[in-house]
Amino acid sequence: MDKNGEASTLDLLLTVLARVRKIWKDELSVYPYLKARDLTILDWVYHSKSPITMQDLATHLHVSPAAVTQMVANYEKRGLLQKVPSQIDHRMNTLQLHPELVKRIEGQRQLLKKQLENFEAFTDHEFDLNKLLSKLAEFFEQEDEKTDPRP
Repeated sequence: MDKNGEASTLDLLLTVLARVRKIWKDELSVYPYLKARDLTILDWVYHSKSPITMQDLATHLHVSPAAVTQMVANYEKRGLLQKVPSQIDHRMNTLQLHPELVKRIEGQRQLLKKQLENFEAFTDHEFDLNKLLSKLAEFFEQEDEKTDPRP
């Protein structure tokens, strides 16, 4: 705090960083076992414009179909991917993200969009670090109040 009782830029920055760290830690605790390769695969499945088969994944990763079968079974067990019968050839399965995972991703996108909208209120000459950090800290406090289970 400064002489006027206002939070310093450093205090505000540390508050915001602590909150962001907590959010990331909470999110990672749900899927602590994901590695970079897992995230790359899930991202590829999520953003694919066409259905992805097990063979497509094996080709993409340069691994055997047996390796993909084990990998996908593991992802299914964790609730990350699901196999869906192909609409073109019912002998094949396509891969999709599990609906719960898609729901979480979309929720995070909406939250990020909401956070970014808070910055639109600033014009170039108003883009002051203290104001920005105060706004972020205020937003995080409001979010904590919404999710706090205590009465």
